[in-house]
Amino acid sequence: MKISLNHSTNEQSNLYLRALYAKLRKEYGKCVWQFTPWKDGSKNTIHIGFIDIGAEDSLEVSITYKKNGVINNLTIQGNVTQYIDDQIHNLAINLKIEEELSEHIACATILTGLVPFSNINGTNYTITEGESNTSEIAIKIDAFDQSDAIVEANKYLQNICNLLSIFINSFVTIENIRLTKNFSPANISQKYSEDLDWIDGHPIENNKLVLANYQQGLIDNSLKDTIKSSYMKGCAHFNNAAHLFNGYHPNKAGDTATALYVSALEACSGLFETKTSSCGSCGQRMYSIRQRVLDLVAKHLPSNIVKFVDEHYASRSKYLHAGHCSSSNSYFGTSIPQLDPNSTSGCIQQASPLPINLRDYISYILRQIGADKELTIIKKT
Repeated sequence: MKISLNHSTNEQSNLYLRALYAKLRKEYGKCVWQFTPWKDGSKNTIHIGFIDIGAEDSLEVSITYKKNGVINNLTIQGNVTQYIDDQIHNLAINLKIEEELSEHIACATILTGLVPFSNINGTNYTITEGESNTSEIAIKIDAFDQSDAIVEANKYLQNICNLLSIFINSFVTIENIRLTKNFSPANISQKYSEDLDWIDGHPIENNKLVLANYQQGLIDNSLKDTIKSSYMKGCAHFNNAAHLFNGYHPNKAGDTATALYVSALEACSGLFETKTSSCGSCGQRMYSIRQRVLDLVAKHLPSNIVKFVDEHYASRSKYLHAGHCSSSNSYFGTSIPQLDPNSTSGCIQQASPLPINLRDYISYILRQIGADKELTIIKKT
C-alpha cells in the first residue's frame, strides 16, 4: 500500500512514524524491527527495514521524499491477508498525532563520582538526593506509549547529563531508567549562591552539588528541544571526555580526552559571529576555525591561557590527522627517561598527561557561554 502524507518538516515526519509504530504495537501486540536502512538518492527513496507484527510475513517499510528527511509517501508492503492490509492502511491514514500523545514520567539514577545534587525543582523535572552519593531525576515527556517513552526519555536524559557535566566539571551518567506514575516536587533545603567565577574544582556547598538558576533553566529548555545544537554538541563532547577519567589509565585516555575537550570548544565557537577577510591574491577566506576558537578563549580568559589552549589545539590536530601521540604509552610503574628530538620538552613522555587544566578552562568557558549568551531557539513545526 502507498499512503500520501505530504509532510512539511522532519519533526512532523518523525512524530508520525513514532505514532504509527505505537499504534501497531497496540493493535498487534508487537512491532519488532529488522532495521536495515538504506537510501536510494536517485529515486528519492529511503528503505527503513522490516516490521514483524506477528503476521505470516514481515512488512517492508519505505518512504519517498521531495525534501530530505520529510515524508512525501509512505509504502508498507508484505505477504499478509487483505484484512490486515486494510487494517494497517486505516491505521496509517487515520492517525491523529496530538490525540495519541500523552504525558509520561521517566526516572533514572544520576552518577557523578562526587557528592549528590542538592534537591532541584524544574518546570518539567526534579532532582533529589539518592543513596550512596547518587541522585534521582524525574522528567515529564510526551510519548505515544511506554516503549516510545523509554526511548524518548533516554534521549532527553542523556542531554541533561551532558549539560550537568559542564555545570559540575565532571562526568555525569545515568542508570536504571524506568517509568513511574508519580511526579512529586522536591523538598528544597538550600539555594545556590550564584558564584559563577570558579574555574577548577566543583560547585559543592554543604556537601551537595548545586546549580545556578540559569543552569536549572537550561535543563528545562533541553526538555523542550530549544537549546542551540552547537552548545549541546559541545556539552556532549565534554561529557564524553570526562568519562575517560572515570577509571583513567595513563596510557590510554590523555590524547583522546584532549581531542574531545578541544572539540567541545570548537563546537561552541560556532555560536558566535566572526569577521572574515579574503586574501587579495587568491580570494580564500583568511579566518580559520582555530582562530575562532582562540578568540572565544580570549573573551573569557587571559592571554597565557589562550596560548595554552592553542598548544592543545595543535596537539589535537597532530593526533587526529597524523596519528601523533603525546607519549610512547610505555609507562607501567617504572620511568626510563630518554630523548626525543621532536618533543617540546626534548624527552620522550612515557604516559600521556591528564588534561585536568584543559578540562577546567573549557568547562568554565562553556558555563560562561550558557550564562551570557541567548541559547534558545524557536522550534519549527
